[in-house]
Amino acid sequence: MPPLMTQVARLSDGLPLVATQTPSPGYAVTNAHQKEAKEILRKLTHGTPNKMSIVSGDRVFYYMSRDTLCFLVMTESRYPKRLSFLYMDEVADLILNELVGEFGNAWRAEIDTTERPFRFIHYDPVVQRKQREFQDERQQKSKLSDDLNEIQNIMKKNINDILDRGEKLDNVQNISKDLLKQSSGFKWGARKLTWQARVQQFAPMVLGFGVLIFVVYVKVFGEKLDQEQKHKQKQREAQNDDGETSGGTAAAAAAVDDTDGCESCQSKNPKYNHSNRNVREFDNTI
Repeated sequence: MPPLMTQVARLSDGLPLVATQTPSPGYAVTNAHQKEAKEILRKLTHGTPNKMSIVSGDRVFYYMSRDTLCFLVMTESRYPKRLSFLYMDEVADLILNELVGEFGNAWRAEIDTTERPFRFIHYDPVVQRKQREFQDERQQKSKLSDDLNEIQNIMKKNINDILDRGEKLDNVQNISKDLLKQSSGFKWGARKLTWQARVQQFAPMVLGFGVLIFVVYVKVFGEKLDQEQKHKQKQREAQNDDGETSGGTAAAAAAVDDTDGCESCQSKNPKYNHSNRNVREFDNTI
């Protein structure tokens, strides 16, 4: 037996957008059921759980929210719960695909701005086809079992991938350590090359500046040294001149003393005075 009633509504205010019913003998869809479904949709908000089941007598309401839409299904109480949620998942995929195909990326804006109930009732045939697929419970149970087996196989594959990934992560960790060591060597080499490049760039400037300072030093201090040497030489010459002057004065004094001696000798020796007088006269004659 397929789901008895399926509704699609806007999640913000419960406005019904798509609705379809498939009553079966002995399981009619009454106005009370429709009113109860409407009340459930109105009470739903963004804060309610994404999936829930509500038992009402011999009926069960299942609802699921996805994006800005809410999907509600009513089934008889003995209908499998897993099949109900599986049915809503597939209906949600169909409705969203139809919306995207019709409105593109603006489908959310179209839903938010619509004010007319059952605005997308033309999607009803799509939902009815999906209901017929879930009419045979045995077939759907087999499908559900196949889906569970597929999920189990996917989980096993994911676990194996995670284990393989762990080994690969160890290899990647070792490789990263080697790369870190190599990067340290490259870093040192880069610093060395940078230093060599700076030396090559600034060495001529430093050398030229050093040569300039040496030339200025030699020129300035060389001239100062020459001046000091000349000054010392002048001092020595001045000292020599002073020595010669003092020597001449001493000689003159000695000569005067000799003259005085001679005069004293002349005064004591008349012969010596007469001879000196003769000599003096001879000089005058010459």
